[in-house]
Amino acid sequence: RDKSKTRLSFDYDYVNIADFYTYQAFNGFIGYDLNVDNANRFRINTIGINYLRPNFEARFDSIRNNNEFLRRSFTDQFFTGFLFRDLNFTHIGKPKLGRSWAFNTNFEISGAEILGSNQLYNALSSNDKQFNIGNTNFEQYVRLQVDLRHYWQLSNKVTLAHRFNLGIATPFGPYSQEVPYVKQFAAGGANSIRAWEIRELGPGGFIDTLTINNANR
Repeated sequence: RDKSKTRLSFDYDYVNIADFYTYQAFNGFIGYDLNVDNANRFRINTIGINYLRPNFEARFDSIRNNNEFLRRSFTDQFFTGFLFRDLNFTHIGKPKLGRSWAFNTNFEISGAEILGSNQLYNALSSNDKQFNIGNTNFEQYVRLQVDLRHYWQLSNKVTLAHRFNLGIATPFGPYSQEVPYVKQFAAGGANSIRAWEIRELGPGGFIDTLTINNANR
């Protein structure tokens, strides 16, 4: 108890990707912060509710309407956890001989309790109804991300940094067919490879003029 504290937080995110889309996210969490020692820290959210509301520009909307995968994964959405929402663990190693390393991992799950209640209701009522609020669905997915960093100080002004980042996410249950767009992994941007804008790098981020049939890309 001396090393932990209860946390109640509410926040609001607004994201604007120029000429493509904007979205608003309303977030609320109840959880715990546990500092085991100076090197190890846990953050656990036992209850978490997120509401995502996107708005699409005409350019992006035309792409979305012609892409079933994108259309289903980027809508008004609820991400929920009422017994467990997510866990974040951070380890910061002590510098030794000019070298240090840091490790961070995050695991989150959404919609497990909603899906269980939904299936119990359907079993008792001999129904096949999907729980939602208006046109907004409850999303079911699991997501794991691992970030490992190593620093080697070559001189007082020069440090060599290595980074290994790995992630996996998958939907579960009969109602979720894709991981939500904002929870999918992407390359590019300030927190990734900075020479490219976010989601600009990788498959679909360019047109290969050497490919004979670009229509199937």
